[in-house]
Amino acid sequence: MEHECDFIMRARREDMVLGADSIKLYAFEKRGRDYSVARFLQLEPAPKNRPFDPFISIDRRTAQQLMDDFWDCGLRPSEGTGSAGAMAATQKHLQDMTTIAFHALKIRSG
Repeated sequence: MEHECDFIMRARREDMVLGADSIKLYAFEKRGRDYSVARFLQLEPAPKNRPFDPFISIDRRTAQQLMDDFWDCGLRPSEGTGSAGAMAATQKHLQDMTTIAFHALKIRSG
């Protein structure tokens, strides 16, 4: 009987030690009751003037988990408009401020 296999990749922020501030990546595979873990990535000389293969390919679910982990580690996109949650909060705030302004100025919104 074939056991289901789950590949899991996670990110965790390392505790601040003497100014070190890094994020650790972990990967493991669960097959039934057995686990296999990824070891440290090793680099080798690049092929000259030829494309090279990626060192890993992950599915969208795993990529989303990594994105969530990076967010939990305090990382945010360098550019962009932010998350949908942040935009919704901003819109709610603007709606509240409009209500307050209309009330203060004794204007009825219609």
